[in-house]
Amino acid sequence: MIYDGECSFCRRWISRWKHVTGDQVEYLASQEAVERFPQFSVADYERSIQWIDLEGDVFEGAEAVFSALACAPDKTWPLWIYRNVPGFAPVAEWGYRIVAKNRGVL
Repeated sequence: MIYDGECSFCRRWISRWKHVTGDQVEYLASQEAVERFPQFSVADYERSIQWIDLEGDVFEGAEAVFSALACAPDKTWPLWIYRNVPGFAPVAEWGYRIVAKNRGVL
């Protein structure tokens, strides 16, 4: 999971997610990820967190959050809902975009 390490809102949530996922997820501040993941631009990191799964597939936004949390055995249900309940994914992504655009205020 790559996140904006300069954003206090982002750091606070990453700290919570680390507690949930333990050592199942590697969290990396975008400022440290530039050389390791050159496929992402600064604009990608400013827009959204980035999740790279073990197969190398990339997800961002709400789906990235739910994918990371799904690494914890008791937290697989949000990703299941995201992928299987009609209408949930667009609403979740809309909510993510609203929060991401206003994270400085939050």
